[in-house]
Amino acid sequence: MRYFQKRKSRCLFSRRMRGCKPQQDLQDLQDRGPLSMLGMNLLVSMLMILMFVTVGSALGEPPLRENVVIDNVNDGATSTDVIAPTNLIERLANYKNFLWAVYHARRGQNIAEVKAVYDGLIAGGMQSSVLYMERAALRFSKLQDVRGAESDCRQALALNPENVHATWILARVLLRREFANARTPGANLLESEMFELMKRVVALDPDHGEGHQHLGYLASEFGDTALAITSFKALTRIAPYQPQYHEQLGALYEREEQTMEAIRSYERVATIQPTNVAIRNRLGWLYLQEREAATALKAFQGVLESVESGADARERASREVTGILLDAHYGSGRAYQWLDNFEKAEFHLTRAVELALGGVKRVRNGQERREFRARLADVRHTLGLVYLRFKRPERAIEVFEELLAMDASHVGALFGSGSAHQTLGNFQQAERFLRRAIVLEPEHANAANALGYLYAEQGIHLEEAAALVQHALKFAPTSGEYLDSLGYIYFKQGKLDEAIELLEQASQQLPDTPEILLHLGEAYREKGWTEKALQTLEGAVELTPADSDIGTEIRLLLEGLKR
Repeated sequence: MRYFQKRKSRCLFSRRMRGCKPQQDLQDLQDRGPLSMLGMNLLVSMLMILMFVTVGSALGEPPLRENVVIDNVNDGATSTDVIAPTNLIERLANYKNFLWAVYHARRGQNIAEVKAVYDGLIAGGMQSSVLYMERAALRFSKLQDVRGAESDCRQALALNPENVHATWILARVLLRREFANARTPGANLLESEMFELMKRVVALDPDHGEGHQHLGYLASEFGDTALAITSFKALTRIAPYQPQYHEQLGALYEREEQTMEAIRSYERVATIQPTNVAIRNRLGWLYLQEREAATALKAFQGVLESVESGADARERASREVTGILLDAHYGSGRAYQWLDNFEKAEFHLTRAVELALGGVKRVRNGQERREFRARLADVRHTLGLVYLRFKRPERAIEVFEELLAMDASHVGALFGSGSAHQTLGNFQQAERFLRRAIVLEPEHANAANALGYLYAEQGIHLEEAAALVQHALKFAPTSGEYLDSLGYIYFKQGKLDEAIELLEQASQQLPDTPEILLHLGEAYREKGWTEKALQTLEGAVELTPADSDIGTEIRLLLEGLKR
């Protein structure tokens, strides 16, 4: 609660407030004699009148509608909340007792007496929204009287529907009831009313931090991501230097696949907490999603420099630090792969494999060990693909074999092994791995295309090869690779017109691709279109090194055409 903030009181009676009871004050003054009694009565009367006028006669009914202000905080209550005693002295005494009760309630003192004062004031005819709200707060937080607190909140809101604090307490009451009765009939109604009350709180007070926080977390938990985003955006405005709100907002944007918004939120966290390496890792992966490999690499390298230079050997062996280093090395390897730096990609991915293996061996918790095994499989798969991309099929096969030893049904490793054996000309092994991948995952378009092209290379099973690639094209109708494969199969079948049409489409999708240009040149030559064949193959020659396999094949075909 924001009213009656904790601070040193300057009240005349601040020394006497602690531990006293309102009924004791009069007797204490009488004991000091008539002069003291008269003087003190005058001072009390003047003070009470001054307070009464200042706050707009909270317990009276002045001609103008004014907000009650206690301790410089507007609680939303108005003068129309109150049916007050007509006697001014009674009203002042009631207000004094009310102040005493609120003061001690805030300090957690004399709870029974405070409750008795509230009960007495209400029994005496006082019908104030503030009074009911204060008793609700006491019942809820100190006495654990949830039903009583709910009743008082509803009465407070009946007197003043704009009482923010009563709305907030009622929302928390329903939240507790909702969690306690999650499986009982009517729980959904409680949840619905609770959400509406939370929304009402932040509508009445847009700067109500606790309201936004509760609403944001609950909305996120119950799947209302848009509402959660709205609440956490408000929190980043209310408390702009609290990193947890920016981080939660970033996670919500990720859930909604709003990558750039997530990046901006995480960048704010990194600015507030420069040593938050987990967030820098997360930023690196998001940069990779946006194909910003150089920016991602900078984020990952910053993590590695920070952790490896600042942590000792024991810290680096901890599960948390191992995970951070693993993510940073893995991300660095992916970034270097996109930057065509094979040596550094291999180094970081190999290091990531070592870290993942270490985590699997050291961690005893079953769930955490499974997580490390899953990450190990991901890193090994990526390392195998890097070896394939950079023409190291033998090393790729070794990595994929290690992965298949962990999981014989890993479709990515089966496909990778088939592709590596195909590159080496081991057609039987390639067929075995690719067929296994398709059996496990019939919609694996790349495996279907690879097997179809494998048959076309050998000139066998051409009908099945065409069916396999046509199946792949259902998932990616404009894929240049798939169009090239089917065009090459038609070329092998002697369907030159269909082959040329598909190969020209493939060349449009993947221009300046030597293999596609070779196939197209061969089709033009068979069709008798020598000039087109020469022009196509001459363009392909310029794209390939002379000592490469495909470069040699293109040059031999070109020389034959020129004779």
